[in-house]
Amino acid sequence: MMDSQKMESQEKREVKREPLAVASKPHAVYHRVFGGSVSSSSIREKLEPSIPNHLRLLYSICKLMMALVFQVLRLIDSDIVPVSASQVLPTGTCVLVQGVLEKPSTHGKQTIELKVEKVLYIGTVESDTYPLSRKKIPLDSLRDFSHIRPRTTTVASVSRIRSALDIAIHTFFQNHSFYMCKFRAEKTVYLKQVAEMWIVEVEMAFTQLKDSMKCAEDCFKFLCRWILDNCSQDMKFVSKRIDKTVVHRLEYDINDYYDFPKAVKPFYVRMNDDEKTVAAFDLVVPKIGRVITGSQSEERLGMLTTRIKEFDLSRDQYEWYQDLRRHGTVKHSGFSLGFDLMVLLTTGLTDVRDAIPFHEVMAKPTTKKEPP
Repeated sequence: MMDSQKMESQEKREVKREPLAVASKPHAVYHRVFGGSVSSSSIREKLEPSIPNHLRLLYSICKLMMALVFQVLRLIDSDIVPVSASQVLPTGTCVLVQGVLEKPSTHGKQTIELKVEKVLYIGTVESDTYPLSRKKIPLDSLRDFSHIRPRTTTVASVSRIRSALDIAIHTFFQNHSFYMCKFRAEKTVYLKQVAEMWIVEVEMAFTQLKDSMKCAEDCFKFLCRWILDNCSQDMKFVSKRIDKTVVHRLEYDINDYYDFPKAVKPFYVRMNDDEKTVAAFDLVVPKIGRVITGSQSEERLGMLTTRIKEFDLSRDQYEWYQDLRRHGTVKHSGFSLGFDLMVLLTTGLTDVRDAIPFHEVMAKPTTKKEPP
C-alpha cells in the first residue's frame, strides 16, 4: 500500500514537472521527414529530453503520416502556422509537432492517433532540386545522393540493420574476451567488394584450425540470430521490398570448406601433413558466397622459411615475421569476417555499394594530357 502511494505521488510530481505528459492524455512531440523514415531517438531526446520512456515506446507504432499532414494543413488554414500549405506537402519536408497520443476516433488501420495541437517547426525543401520523391527510386540512382539516401525507407532500414550488426559483433567478441576490426583498401571493384571495406580480424593463441572454424561458425550464427531477434520490423520490410528469402537464408545451413591446395593460400598458412594442402577454411552461404575466411598459421620456423622461398619472397623483408616464430611462438589460428558482406546477407542487397553509407571507388584513369 505504501509502495502504491509512493508511486502515485511520484507520478504526480512527474506530471507537474512535465506538463506534456498528462496521465490521461499523454502529450508528445512527433518528428517526421516526409517520404523518409521515423527520426532517430537521439534527435527526439535532444529536442525533448524529459519525455518519459513509456511515451517514447509509442513512437515506434505511430504510423500517422497522412493524418499528420492533414492536421498540419488545418492548422495552417487557421493561421497558427506562418507558412503556406504548398510548403508542407513536398516530399522531404521536416515537421515537428506537439499533440496528444490517443486511440483513433474512427476504425481503420491505425492503432494510435496523434492529435496535433501545436506545430513547433517546419523545415521546408526546395522541391525543384530535391532528388527524392514519393515514387520508388532505384538503388543505383540513389548512389549519386549518398548524403540524402538514408531518408528513404529502404536505405534507412539497411542502415539500422548495419548498426545492429556492429553492436552484435562487439557484443560477441567482448563476451569472449577479444575484439579487433581492421580497415582494408584495395583496387578491386565488383558487386561484392569496393575500394574500402570493413573486415573483422580474429586471432587466437593456443588454437588449431578446428578451433577457428568453431569460433567463426558460432560468431556467424550469433550475428544472424541477433538480427532476427532485434530487427524484426526492418527484416519484414527488406523481405517485402528487397528479397523475400532473406529471413530464411539467415536460418539456412552454412557450408565449411577446408584444407585448400597450398598454391591458392598465402605462405603463412600451416602446411598439412600431406604437404599438398594447407590448414585453411572458407565459410560460404547462399547468394553471397564466402563471408568468412580463416586459417591456422604456420608456427614452425623451418617450414615458414621454406614457404617464403617457394613464393619467391624477400627473406630480408620478412625477417621480422620470422622473428615472431623464433621467440616464444605457439600454435595459433584466426579468421576474417567481411562486415559489409554480412550487411548484404542480412538485408538481401546484391551490391555492396548500397550497404555502405559512403562507399569509395578507385578513381578512373584520365586520358587528359598534361600541359607542355
